[in-house]
This record gives sequence, C-alpha cells and structure tokens, in this order.
Amino acid sequence: MTLFIDYGLVTGQRSPDDPTPWSNVYDDIVAVAGAVEAAGFDGLWVSEHHFTDDGYMSGLFPVLGALAGCTSRMMLGTNVALAPLYQPLRLAEDAAVVDLLSHGRLLLGLAIGYRDEEFTALGVPKRERVARLEECVDLCRLAWSGERFSYRGVTTSVDDLVVRPTPAGPPAIWLGGWVDAAIERAAVIGDGYISPLGDLDDTRRRVDILDRAAARAGRAAPLPIGTATWCAMTSPSASVSISRGVAHMYDRYSTWYSSSSDIGGGQAVGNMISGILGLPTNELPPTVVSGSASQVIEALAPLAAEFSGARDHRLCVRLQYPGMSRGEVLEQITHFAGEVMPALRGAASHD
Repeated sequence: MTLFIDYGLVTGQRSPDDPTPWSNVYDDIVAVAGAVEAAGFDGLWVSEHHFTDDGYMSGLFPVLGALAGCTSRMMLGTNVALAPLYQPLRLAEDAAVVDLLSHGRLLLGLAIGYRDEEFTALGVPKRERVARLEECVDLCRLAWSGERFSYRGVTTSVDDLVVRPTPAGPPAIWLGGWVDAAIERAAVIGDGYISPLGDLDDTRRRVDILDRAAARAGRAAPLPIGTATWCAMTSPSASVSISRGVAHMYDRYSTWYSSSSDIGGGQAVGNMISGILGLPTNELPPTVVSGSASQVIEALAPLAAEFSGARDHRLCVRLQYPGMSRGEVLEQITHFAGEVMPALRGAASHD
C-alpha cells in the first residue's frame, strides 16, 4: 500500500500578544499551501477549535475553499472537524462545495470534541456528541448520494429531501479519537481512522484495536490510517520561534484537556502535557521530533515503514507553530521536503 506524506496541522493561530493583522495570518496560510504542494507533499490538513485567545482556526470550510483555489493536486483534509458542533445537512453541503472546488480532493475527518466551552457557547449538549457525530456521518452519505431520502435523527428529521450540489467524490469520512470507543467507532462506520499524537507503540496499540474491531464488523481490508507528528528541523534562524511556538501550543493544550469534563483520556493527556511545561523556552520537548535531517529521518522512518505495507498511511508532519514568520515556515518546508521526505518514502517502500 502507499505512504502519503502530508503537511499540517494548519491552525491559523497567533500568539495573543502578537500584533500581526489577522488578514496577514490567513494570507500566510494560502501562501504556505502553495509552497507545500510545490515541495511535493501529498496533502494538507486543517484543524478546528473555537473561542480561543490565539485564534485557533474556526472556519475550516472557507479556508479549504481558498486552498482549493491555490492548489491543484494535494488532498485537503480536516483533522478534525468537530462534528457535533455542526448542523449535519449544512456540514454535508459545505463539504460538497469544497469537494467540487477541489475536484474531488477533500478528505473529511471528524471527531466528537472535548472542550466544554465550545459545546456551551454553541448550545450543543455535550452528552449528545457521539449520537450527533454518527448522525453527521449518516446524513453526509445520504446527502451526497444525489438521491431523495428521509431520515429521523437526534437533531435532524427530513422527508423526501434532495441535497444539491452533489460532490465529485463523494469524500471519504475518517474518524479520529483517543479512546478505544472512538477507535472502534471508526472501524465500524468510518472510511479510515485518524490516530492522534503519540509514539510508535501508542499508534500500534490503536491500530490493533482498529483492526480487531473492523474484523468483528466484517470489514476485510485494513482501513487506511492517518498519524500526526510534531517536527522541527534544526535551524538557527527559526529555533527561538519554534521553541516559543511549541511552548505556547503545549500550554494551550494542557489547559484545554485538563479543564475538560471528560474522564480518562482528555485529563490524562492534559497531565502529560503539563509535565513537560517546565522545560526552558529554548528547549523542545521529547515529543517533538527535532534535529538535523538525519536525526529526523532516524526518528520518523520506523513510523513511515510500520503501517504502509498493509494499508494506506497518511503521515502528517507539523512544521509550523504560532509566532513563526512565513520565511521561517518556508525554510522548514524546504529542508523537510528536500532532505527527509525522500528517505521516508524509501523506508516505506522497503518495508
């Protein structure tokens, strides 16, 4: 099967004390997307949160529409869209339009979300989030069929409805999540699974759960997976920006996960992140793959090779963090694409 090397997660964040106009932040997103495609990446993922002090991207589909217009080849994906926060039919319509604008390049990644603030502000009962995600999956597929349908669900009930326009794909729907139940859900109703940040052993465990659940559901072929890795190529010109940006991200994720009412997965992640926040601001935590090209290759090659023999594997590398200039980001992209990417493709092909 195939290893795809993707770029992400594009989040549009800006440090709260950064005076850069928001229009510049989004201009950079478009410019970087063109550079990512030119450098040879296979895809680009955007990510969603709401009501944050750093402007974490909230409008995924307008951004994806813009990226569809400045790229021609790459997959464009959501990692992840927070399904319970959407009206399902509007989600289906917006995704269909992006798929048409991109000529069939959309991959729709969904998850249930975890931040209490988002559910409260948008008036969505958090206790309904699993049912709402499943409803989004059902209604997207019905809406994209081009046929009339009737449906009775948690939030939406319709009779003899037809939805237009019909997407080119239709898009694949991948599901993400930390806990075992989310992995098993992806195995049963998803077209693929998005594994969250974790080391090789973490990912092996999740993929094993995925495969066993898919087998119980009667799905023969191994489902495709996506993995995400934070990465930083050694660069004196960008080292300060990268370390500050990573520290900012860990601080925000620690707060968000730790304050979630979720029991287990979310709080455990928050505690893990909190444990490394005491590092000096000029040091990167061990969870970020960093160093020279050879060091980055050594760290990522096992992940590239491990899962690409039996299934399609989308390996997403994050090279951009809040506070980095466009030039610093482009330097990271150039070094990774030129020095690391060929070796990772080679590792996967020789597995």
